[in-house]
Amino acid sequence: MNNNSISKAFAVLRAFIDEQPQWGVNELARYLQIPPSTLHRILTVLRDENILSVDEQTKRYEIGTELIRLSTKNVKNNREG
Repeated sequence: MNNNSISKAFAVLRAFIDEQPQWGVNELARYLQIPPSTLHRILTVLRDENILSVDEQTKRYEIGTELIRLSTKNVKNNREG
């Protein structure tokens, strides 16, 4: 991923954290003003890394187990430090 792609990936993550917990591809693409094909590539990488997951019933993306694990570990480390 180039720097622009990384910035877009962070914008995607912020949308899940700051705006709403689940998004469809087209809905999120409109919100972020990113072409759906570009967004789909970013979502695929984030899903493959378990940062995001797909609700099989709704087909909407949501925060995945790896992002939760990383967040929890960060909170724990900050409390210990």
